Amino acid sequence: MAKAVKRKLKVFQAQFGFHDSVVAAPSQAAALRAWGTHQNLFADGQARIANDAKAVAAARAHPETPLRRAVGSSDAFALEP
Repeated sequence: MAKAVKRKLKVFQAQFGFHDSVVAAPSQAAALRAWGTHQNLFADGQARIANDAKAVAAARAHPETPLRRAVGSSDAFALEP
């Protein structure tokens, strides 16, 4: 029986309206799918790799699930802000 290859997750962040969002995904394309957008937010700088340790930890706890918080907030990222 073949083992499924587990891909390394990267954590990406973007702003959507009044919310900041992070998602742990194996690629930029997978992150865009998780966010439900067809526009390449990475091409014009609207999305990028997350570097906040708390955001990265929260996103890795919920792979391929977007987490949100209010823009400018220091609250933890959550499934529902």
